[in-house]
Amino acid sequence: MRGRGVGKSDVTAPSQFKDLVGHAAVIARLRATVSSGRLGPAYLLFGEPGIGKRTLATIWARLLQGEHPTGALDSSEPCGTCRSCRQHDAGSHPDYSVLEPEDSSVVTIDQVRRLQNALPYRPITSARRVVLIPEAARLNPET
Repeated sequence: MRGRGVGKSDVTAPSQFKDLVGHAAVIARLRATVSSGRLGPAYLLFGEPGIGKRTLATIWARLLQGEHPTGALDSSEPCGTCRSCRQHDAGSHPDYSVLEPEDSSVVTIDQVRRLQNALPYRPITSARRVVLIPEAARLNPET
């Protein structure tokens, strides 16, 4: 029988940088990147399992894809109220993809090819597309 402790499904992941604990240096660098207007084509977050890399990447995606009324990307926090943020919350953002293993323990070449086929097209609702690969170590060159 399972204990009465708090399980993963009982906890809501933070949706703002300010709610993350222990990532101040990384958040500062990401914000500086936004402020400079020089976004790279890819970012690699690495560290021990369970420290919040995926949560950090998701908040970063929400910020990058958010609707900014002034046209300038605000480097502080995702607003949480625009259409893009609501789509992220609902798991239905058309310009945000998560590449994870489907049926096996590895991401297959077919999955990567499907993603590659979709990426050349312009974003549908955002200024940019974001792809999260949480298990990049599971990318397999032969499967």
